[in-house]
Amino acid sequence: EFLFFGQSGVNNIKRSAATIKPLSSDDVKNEPVKKHVQTAFDEAVAERKRTLDARNVVAEDFAKKSFRIANKVGRGYLGRKVEVFRDDINYPIGVTLTGIVRQFSPSLKKWLIAYDDDGRDASWINFSPQVKFLDKRKIADEPTSSDIVPFLFGVADNKKAYANHCMGCIKEVSGSAYFECVTCHKKFHPCCLDPPMSKKDALESSGWKCDKCTECHGCNRLDKVFGSIEFPAPKSLSTIDPILCSACIPKYEEEKYCPNCAHIWDEVRYKKTQNAIDRLRKSHVGAGKRLKAIEPPPSLCVKVDDDISLSSKTFASGTSGTITSASGASFTSSINPLAKEAYVDSSKVDPALFRPDSSCWGYNESAMLACDSCNLWVHAGCANLTEEEYELTTSGDHPIYAKEFLCRACCKRRSELLVKSLQNEDTMGLFAMPVTEEMAPTYRDVVKNPMDLHTMMRHATEGVYFNYAWVRESFELMVHNALIFNRPNSKFWNESKRFYNVCMSKVFSKLAKAAPPGSNSDAVQGAFELGQRQLDQEQARVQQDKSSKKKDMIGGEAVEVVDVQKALASPIDPPSCVPCAETRLTPIDAHYCAWMESCFTCGSSGAADTMLFCIDCGEAYHSFCVNAPIMSMNDIALASWRCPNCKICEITGGVPADETKLLYCEMCDRGFTLDLLDPPLRSVPPGLWICGRCVDCKQCGNTSEKRISLKHWSRDPQLCYRCGGCKGIAAVDSLLKERCCPICSKYYRKND
Repeated sequence: EFLFFGQSGVNNIKRSAATIKPLSSDDVKNEPVKKHVQTAFDEAVAERKRTLDARNVVAEDFAKKSFRIANKVGRGYLGRKVEVFRDDINYPIGVTLTGIVRQFSPSLKKWLIAYDDDGRDASWINFSPQVKFLDKRKIADEPTSSDIVPFLFGVADNKKAYANHCMGCIKEVSGSAYFECVTCHKKFHPCCLDPPMSKKDALESSGWKCDKCTECHGCNRLDKVFGSIEFPAPKSLSTIDPILCSACIPKYEEEKYCPNCAHIWDEVRYKKTQNAIDRLRKSHVGAGKRLKAIEPPPSLCVKVDDDISLSSKTFASGTSGTITSASGASFTSSINPLAKEAYVDSSKVDPALFRPDSSCWGYNESAMLACDSCNLWVHAGCANLTEEEYELTTSGDHPIYAKEFLCRACCKRRSELLVKSLQNEDTMGLFAMPVTEEMAPTYRDVVKNPMDLHTMMRHATEGVYFNYAWVRESFELMVHNALIFNRPNSKFWNESKRFYNVCMSKVFSKLAKAAPPGSNSDAVQGAFELGQRQLDQEQARVQQDKSSKKKDMIGGEAVEVVDVQKALASPIDPPSCVPCAETRLTPIDAHYCAWMESCFTCGSSGAADTMLFCIDCGEAYHSFCVNAPIMSMNDIALASWRCPNCKICEITGGVPADETKLLYCEMCDRGFTLDLLDPPLRSVPPGLWICGRCVDCKQCGNTSEKRISLKHWSRDPQLCYRCGGCKGIAAVDSLLKERCCPICSKYYRKND
């Protein structure tokens, strides 16, 4: 296609993605240039035709080569006329069918037969003595035009004679039960796919790709001969089931693949490629020319920061930490290892970096390490190693990987085993789950970076730990949090110390021998030393000589010895404001009934579902014995209920001098002082009286009050004060008239 400039007469050139449209007289208004423009268009159309013809020749040549390869693997059966006996049709008599062999599946070890009967679907069969060849075609014979149809790719539009045909059996596709590839737009019968699929799947096949347009995970290439199929994932592979081409499947069976990225590796091919590059470089240098290093384009390279390494990241988010080896070498970084961006995702690395001629370090056979567990070789870049760490590992100086190097799948399994072993040692369950605000309200004020075994197991299962050294880092952080939150030498503090010592001696010494001390190791040891010093000081302070006479620490022997027991008087127990029942039981009845909760008033242990327990004295009462509205009390009111002997004012927290001023809520049975209410009351009002906490206003939805105060109240459980819930009392009505808003007709408070 040509584009012309400087011609005022050419004001409209029509172009199409498929071909150039013929020039019309309306396209050019200037008559003198019509002839030149028409000539240019004719040349462009001729050039496009030559290009399409060249594409067709190349596509057909490639299809013939692909057919020969498939035919050679398929024993030379492709394209041959056969006679097949099918005992599964018209059972038990069977039927003899004739057809043509169209495809071979290396995975199924079967051949696809397209039967001559148009009403019969093609099928994959094993060749047996019942199969009879009806022609004398040989493997060296030239393939026919229909033989190469399944292998035609990139052919021009005018060569697509089989556009509406199945690319498996080469029969015409009818109806809607077929698969159409979104890339090559070829159609397939469900039974012709490898492996076969159902017609129901074909109706839901939006966005489907054929196996010949699907990239292989092992080499990131397209297999136009047999296609890429799903391969059962080995246990050592950290990704999902890989899709492999026919060339990569043998490599997987030989375990020549990286378990982190699923790419195959071939040392022989790498050496041949590097030798060819060396010879090319020497030939250019010998000719007096300079040969630049063969490098991928900048767009193919992935930038990996030098300070990102699995052994040099701190666990605390936003802070820098150090992991020090036994030899004294340390690695410091300010990257959170739990952040996904701290690691290079092998699935997002450009496939060109895995080629043997790539000069980008870490993604081909030039830098690989063997996993000490599964013995598979791993790309150093896929293991998130820097070049410096790789050199330290190979020389035996790396503090972690020189002792033990694991691939991602093995590291995940080892991390899960480590955390499970830690859970088995946590006999008290102190570290089992995250500490919530209900368990310890001040925990987050002391501990800024919490950790627990449940979170550690989730990180291990999700593959967050790329190195089991971070399991120890999380473990030491978790123990350090427990040591700084609990008082030294207390019950939980001692349990944390026991848990740490047991896990270090039984778990990490066996399962994580290469994990060095983390950034919290010194802090944990410092907490242990501090607790031991405090324990020694306490023991020295309370140590006394049993043979010496005890003396007062201030007055000494001058203190007069007084018999305190004689000077004490019996405390006065105030009488109960509710009747108390005394029940006498025989020893046998007491053996069976003494442990049961009994009502303080009636002495009965029946009707346990109506029993209330005082939050202060702990006595049990039947709700009907103390006239408590148990049916309208919520869980908070039930848990904080007080018996008549322990009733207090909820506003002040004390008992008023005149207890007759205590007013009880009809819904929660809490007590409030009359004088302190808003609006205030002089005497007990008639009818219902509801505290502010129990009011659920249906008119404003409890939005009129910014904060519900203990002083608020209402006479209607469904109306708040501002919506008129306090009306009906003479002393209050006069006050409400003064506080009524003339615009919204709601009532305001004194402090509004």
